[in-house]
Amino acid sequence: MLEVIGGAILIAFGFFAIFISAGEGFSDPKTLVVILAGVLAIIVGSWLIISTLTLGIILRKIAGLIIGGIGLFLIFGFPDVPDYQPNDMSFAGIIIGFIMAIIGIYLILF
Repeated sequence: MLEVIGGAILIAFGFFAIFISAGEGFSDPKTLVVILAGVLAIIVGSWLIISTLTLGIILRKIAGLIIGGIGLFLIFGFPDVPDYQPNDMSFAGIIIGFIMAIIGIYLILF
């Protein structure tokens, strides 16, 4: 957990250094050094955060996005056409959509 916090601090410092230096102008050589230090801080911070992730975590998050997306489609885009399906089928699709959306959100968050 400390790696993620340290990485977030480095990324924030890097963006802050680049933002402040860009406002000063690029004519001063010290400004270019600060910009390079900011870019280096962003790279190191990103590496710290990414290196703590495992393949299982990444696959779980992708599965959560896919299942949550299918669930949201079933909630909001499930066809409600009584010509070729009974009215109760739309309720079943919405309930299944809620279940899938909740599972997807759980996989994304935890």
